[in-house]
Amino acid sequence: MIKTKMLLVILISILLTNFFVVSSTGEEINPDEVKHVLVINAYHKGFEWTDNMTEAIQATLNAYDETILVSVEYIDWKRYPDQANLDYQYDLLKYKYKDEHISLIIGTDDIGMQFAIDHRAEIFNNAPIVFTAVFEEAAQNMMAGESNITGIYETIDCTGTIKAIMTIHPDLEHVYIVRDNSESAKGLEDSI
Repeated sequence: MIKTKMLLVILISILLTNFFVVSSTGEEINPDEVKHVLVINAYHKGFEWTDNMTEAIQATLNAYDETILVSVEYIDWKRYPDQANLDYQYDLLKYKYKDEHISLIIGTDDIGMQFAIDHRAEIFNNAPIVFTAVFEEAAQNMMAGESNITGIYETIDCTGTIKAIMTIHPDLEHVYIVRDNSESAKGLEDSI
């Protein structure tokens, strides 16, 4: 987690320099214009992973420029993983941001990235997208045919973890994996 947070801080710091010099259309941005970053979190407030990512993003943005307006939204996909939730979020965010100029969208996890891609033209004035915590194959699939998107891939070393367990406990005969029914856990099971 610390490695991911540190990479996210570094990436956002580098990108801020570029994204706030020119707009996504290449036109210069008025320095007096408020820079508005929208964070679209896949999960809910109070979920430790989401809270840690949001905190790292906000700290990085504040360190770069305290005048950046940061709006944070939560898709709450772990508790409501269905199309009805996505439709509700679409209607809500369309209403909330219809008159806003978004300078940058940061999407966390697959659903945050996909929601940003699916709706940036209609709701978020084609703002550039930075993603985090998305497996490379999934990110590449989502970015196919898209532009102005970059981010940090999520990596999990299942083989290395099991080898480390076996090194620490060489007489171990069985490894049991306990998981929930979330998309993340099912995807992790495929990796194992």
